[in-house]
Amino acid sequence: AFPEWIIGQACAKEELTLPGDKIACPTYTLDLIGWLEVLVFGRPEGPAAGIFHLCNSDPCTWRDWGQCCIDTAREAGLPVIAREITPVATDSVAAFVAKRPLNSAMDTAKFQQLTGIQPRPWREATRDHVMQNIPRPG
Repeated sequence: AFPEWIIGQACAKEELTLPGDKIACPTYTLDLIGWLEVLVFGRPEGPAAGIFHLCNSDPCTWRDWGQCCIDTAREAGLPVIAREITPVATDSVAAFVAKRPLNSAMDTAKFQQLTGIQPRPWREATRDHVMQNIPRPG
């Protein structure tokens, strides 16, 4: 997963770069499971039908997501070397060879309207993921 990868990089390198122009909505798998349970099992009228966008709220850049991951890892006591991730253009990152839109943020309005559930912010979900899944020293 991305958080584990970027934290591993931040513990090994002083300087990191990530796209500052590529926008997405991170999705914490445990949140996704809860939303799917509601859509499939949580409605008296039966499972919901159709296409639903499910992700944590508030779009962010890959750089912002990575920075949140390493800041949380540092707070958790991991030996993070990198301080700040430098934003770069997506087209300058060799790993991003497939052509994809710069903005792939999804709109969860249909899910919210049907269920009354507002997905929590990605920062909160990322923090929970890092704190629960990244081994800490001691």
